[in-house]
Amino acid sequence: MFVSGRLTELKRLKMSTSYDVTYLLRMNQLQIKAKHDPRFRGIPKVYRSPKITSHVRLAFGAKSRVQNAEKIFKEQEERNANEEVDDLSKNPYEFFRRHSSDKEVDLNGWLLDPKIASQISSELVPCSTIVRLLLVNNCLGNEGGKAIAKGLEENVSVRELDLTGNNLGQNAITSIGELLNKNQTLEKLNLSRNDLTDQDVEALLTSLCRKNRLKRTRLVS
Repeated sequence: MFVSGRLTELKRLKMSTSYDVTYLLRMNQLQIKAKHDPRFRGIPKVYRSPKITSHVRLAFGAKSRVQNAEKIFKEQEERNANEEVDDLSKNPYEFFRRHSSDKEVDLNGWLLDPKIASQISSELVPCSTIVRLLLVNNCLGNEGGKAIAKGLEENVSVRELDLTGNNLGQNAITSIGELLNKNQTLEKLNLSRNDLTDQDVEALLTSLCRKNRLKRTRLVS
């Protein structure tokens, strides 16, 4: 088996013979890749040759083996990429983490349960770069709404929060009121389609009268 320390020898061989040993170099790189990347260790070692007594003879037979190996590597990388996309599409928390350095994170319609909401809340640290957090139609409910509000209390980046259509109740509205009292960054808040009671709206308006940075609030039923 060729290892990285043989590259110099192979290059010298290429200069000293008329046979094309480019595939030997590529074979060497494939072997190194399989050695250090566990995702590829299950790939059949099609680039391994039978016992061969000379580099020249190997150079003749290496081409097809290397081409087959490279094809397998490419297919495996594509499968890994597709699996990663599938995992992200099924796991809103992982999706959020992957995009937590973006300016905007849109989790519209993921139906976040309180556990996922708490996980996301824990990532809303003060150093976050998210400016727009869109959590529309997630049925967060009281507990989920409270978790998100708690996570944003010390956040210094989110300027727009959209909680439209999340079945928020009195406890969640109370937590959002506390958020508005502590957070000095949030400028836009959308609480439409949450079936708020008159008491909920009154509590929210009381919080809005206190010092905060809000410039626009939507409460459309």
